[in-house]
Amino acid sequence: MRNVVRLFNDEVGVELCERTGRSPAFQYLQIGCSRKAEQQMLSFAKAQVGKPFNMLAMVRSVAWPRKTNQRNYYCAELVASVLKSGGLMCA
Repeated sequence: MRNVVRLFNDEVGVELCERTGRSPAFQYLQIGCSRKAEQQMLSFAKAQVGKPFNMLAMVRSVAWPRKTNQRNYYCAELVASVLKSGGLMCA
């Protein structure tokens, strides 16, 4: 598995990494897409590397959804933004 985008509430924040195996603790979904969409998503993800996790935005999103500010993310927000950049999710 290549080009995994991860986001944790730590000093790294957003990170782009490569995984060599699959954890039995998770379910994996492979999304078919064009090479162009793949490159757009990868480029977008690379531009997010180092941005911080936003715990407050995650908690607030339950009652007050926000429009992503692209300065920081919470987990689902980052995934949605990556998918949108490749045209795999509508705004």
